[in-house]
Amino acid sequence: MYKRWTGQIASECKDLCGDMYSNPCYLGVPDDWKSATNRIMIVGKEAAGEWGFGKASGWETGSAERWKQNASIYKIITEPIKVFESSAVNVKGIEKLMRYNTWATKDYHLEEGRKSAFWRRFGSIAKLENCAVVWNDIDKICLRKKSKCALSDRERALLHSVETKILKEEIEILKPNIVLFCGWHEISLKEELPNIAAEYNSRKDEPLAPDTLKACDKSKAHIGTKRYLCEIKRDGVTYILSYHPTWGNLQKGYEGAVFEMVKSALKKQ
Repeated sequence: MYKRWTGQIASECKDLCGDMYSNPCYLGVPDDWKSATNRIMIVGKEAAGEWGFGKASGWETGSAERWKQNASIYKIITEPIKVFESSAVNVKGIEKLMRYNTWATKDYHLEEGRKSAFWRRFGSIAKLENCAVVWNDIDKICLRKKSKCALSDRERALLHSVETKILKEEIEILKPNIVLFCGWHEISLKEELPNIAAEYNSRKDEPLAPDTLKACDKSKAHIGTKRYLCEIKRDGVTYILSYHPTWGNLQKGYEGAVFEMVKSALKKQ
């Protein structure tokens, strides 16, 4: 599926394949995913940094010397990866980045890596009992910059214009119980999961359900509408649309409310 989607991006979205853009954020599946009672896909908005998922040599988060003990990962972070090639998709590059995703999630971000607001939220959920997590981004390609790496609306529309709706297919393949959006771009959501986007837009100003409010009360969050925290159930999956944790950390109780909603959804599985 990734080979098919990457080929479509390479042929139809050539503007997004240049050096100023990152390689795509490909998912890596942890060993315990299939056997886990609870499977959660945590979806950020986009990645950041000049490294660009292997477009540049080296690794922006620190010296590669720290990771020499793991030869396969050491190669990933020290040799530039070209996923988009003129005549064919670089499948080996895709496989390397899938392995990077698994390793970075488990052995870097959840261990001794930097603890941004996103990864603090991610880590608290990953510690839940009998729970497997995967890291995803709704915009798989971002600008290669130190900050402000989000695509423009035009670029975002182009990225999600190809026939393969990548997020939809990832969900169908991995079958998570919960998909948690940690911030989202409405253009991207509308293209990838139009039914979820439509339901959110129709209900975003409704009061939260009493049982959800009860769960959120444990964190003393001041949340009154679905605009800030929305739960949608469809085809056996619970979708939770939340604001980005950087914003959430500035709102009293918001991060606790997100955590309580995830725990409540797991209990109902």
